[in-house]
Amino acid sequence: MRRQGTYRLSGAVLVLIWTAYYYAKRSTGGLVDARDRLVCGAVALLCIGNVIHWLVQYVQTRRSGR
Repeated sequence: MRRQGTYRLSGAVLVLIWTAYYYAKRSTGGLVDARDRLVCGAVALLCIGNVIHWLVQYVQTRRSGR
């Protein structure tokens, strides 16, 4: 179970980095439109939510002494 949570965290961080790279690349080229903002924003919020959820579970597990 612990390994699965670590994979979820790693995946969320990698997707967040890729989203920032993609948005920065499109923004630099002047090609950003409403669809890019919507999709990149939604993906970023989802990834940040996954990271926060993982951190909360990690802290709760550490406090309970498991």
